[in-house]
Amino acid sequence: MTDRSASENGKKPVTIRVPEPLLDEIDECIQKLKVPISRNTWLLEAAVEKLHRVQKGEPRDGTK
Repeated sequence: MTDRSASENGKKPVTIRVPEPLLDEIDECIQKLKVPISRNTWLLEAAVEKLHRVQKGEPRDGTK
């Protein structure tokens, strides 16, 4: 098995700043899952869900 760089496997590392209270809520949500997943996976799933809503033309939360 060879060690592939992030660019070779199509993934780029990204650093984001998340308010601590929001991160705490995310972590609590993850811990309540019957099969906990990584925070990274949870955030990626959330991003994919958001992209699907935007692509369907759904408004952002709090907008008309």
